[in-house]
Amino acid sequence: EVSMASASDKNAAAGTGSAAAENPSATSTLSDDDCVVVMDENAAGPSQSLKQTELDKKRGALALRGKPPGRPPIRRSKADADAKAAAEKRAQLNKKISQKSEGALRLTLAQKAEIVRHHHAQEKAARKTCAALAREYGVSERTIQKICSAKGKEKIAVAKASGIDTDSAKLVREEAQPEVSRLLLEWHALQRKRFKTQKAFKLVTNEVAMMTKAENIAKELGLEWRPSIGWFYRWANRHALKCVMLHGEEGDVDMSDEKLQEAINELRIKTGKYKLENIFNMDETGLLFRLLPNRTFVTKAEVKAGKAYIRSLRGGKALKAKDRVSLVLCTNTTGSVRIPTLMIGEARQPAVFKNLGKADKRWVEYTNQSNSWMDAQVCQWWFDNVFVPTARRNCQGKILLIWDNCSGHKLNNTHADVEIVSLPPNVTSKFQPLDGGIIMSVKRQYKKAMMTKLITAVDNWDALQRRKKWVRWGCLGLDHGHQANMLDVARIIADVWRDFSRTTVAKCWVNAHILSFEHEEFLQDWINSQQDAPRRVDKIAERNDFVAELVNMLDNWHPVSAAAGAGMYKERSEGGGGFDLGQAD
Repeated sequence: EVSMASASDKNAAAGTGSAAAENPSATSTLSDDDCVVVMDENAAGPSQSLKQTELDKKRGALALRGKPPGRPPIRRSKADADAKAAAEKRAQLNKKISQKSEGALRLTLAQKAEIVRHHHAQEKAARKTCAALAREYGVSERTIQKICSAKGKEKIAVAKASGIDTDSAKLVREEAQPEVSRLLLEWHALQRKRFKTQKAFKLVTNEVAMMTKAENIAKELGLEWRPSIGWFYRWANRHALKCVMLHGEEGDVDMSDEKLQEAINELRIKTGKYKLENIFNMDETGLLFRLLPNRTFVTKAEVKAGKAYIRSLRGGKALKAKDRVSLVLCTNTTGSVRIPTLMIGEARQPAVFKNLGKADKRWVEYTNQSNSWMDAQVCQWWFDNVFVPTARRNCQGKILLIWDNCSGHKLNNTHADVEIVSLPPNVTSKFQPLDGGIIMSVKRQYKKAMMTKLITAVDNWDALQRRKKWVRWGCLGLDHGHQANMLDVARIIADVWRDFSRTTVAKCWVNAHILSFEHEEFLQDWINSQQDAPRRVDKIAERNDFVAELVNMLDNWHPVSAAAGAGMYKERSEGGGGFDLGQAD
């Protein structure tokens, strides 16, 4: 069969050649599909009909496979295909950008204003064409023409008037309700002015109040429109408004009151008559000692589960525990003398206090009251049994105690060397040092210590469960993986108050501005000198070093050494070392 096929091919080729010789009008073409010589219809040859039939079959097969029967596609390299795909992607991206930026300002306001100034300059030499500005800023000439047009200049003026940052390149679009926006902005400016000057009721302009006012304005204008939360935040961003949190009660203090200024000046003069370390401030606060944080972190899979799952997460009673104890804090200006903290609870003598060590008792005192609050009886007991003995033991000379005008602070002062001064009403948030950050710092350190104990208990949970059966139920606390009890509160507060930063105390006194100018300047210089020093000092190690120096002097006793020892002690005491005669003994 092979020999017959080759012979037929030879005969076909010979017939084709003879036909071409006999018929000079015949045309010879080369097909790209099968490289077979196809003759003209009039050309004669023995294999013409056979070749034509094979060609038709191949064309039909190509058509069935979805390929055109003509010239096959040119095969390109992989680099060319990647370049073509990248070009198509860039074209799609540019199309999206052009659609998104249609009718919007792409450059910053400062750049647009500069473009308009250069294009419309009065001097011909300083004037620039749109083409030159386009090359300078790297944008199209059409963009420069839109910016320099009357409509573009109007948009720039509106954006500047709305208070948008000149360095902002955000899109500036026309507002949906421009009249409502304008009236709402005017109303907000009026309320902010009243908030700063009005002494009685002050309206807080949050998103609820602003959206309610916007809806009322729309009704007055006869518009069937209600503002959405998205519209409000876009409106606030357009007019450069930012929502902030209001802290404290200092806004109620009227600094323009002449009587208040006169009272504060008298207090400044009076503090100048006392030694700096002999001035004390006292205040009480409530501590929810069992309250736990109500926020937690969840995994990404839980977030994807949806809002319904997140809302289904529930806490326990510990997240809303209202168990409270009152703390009475008192310290002098330098923080060198910190009066032991008084804890006021409901129980007369908590059973867990049997385990309270002597070291903690030096920094914590306890008494009871039916509601765990400070009243006149408790205040009198604290003044006679806690404050006066501690202050006399650590201070020389007369003592000044400053506190607020609370009704529970009315007591009978029988101590001639102690003077009590009450601050004017409703000014403690501004002029009381303990309210300036000391109380807040104590509470934060307590919460941190409580969470540290709970984390340690969770890590050692199995061992705690084995030891728990040997502990009385009423004495279970943070160390056993339970809620805090009064013993935990006493120990944590004692540690916090013992190691409290003296620099923090001094800063709060300076910020209160109730000391004389000489005392305030001296205290500020001391704060600046302590910036590079460690925040907390190991009092026990420092006291031991001091006692060791005294022992060495006593070994070589003579009058000169005794005088040197007395001078060293005086120098350390005046330098803020924090020593007292009781500690040295």
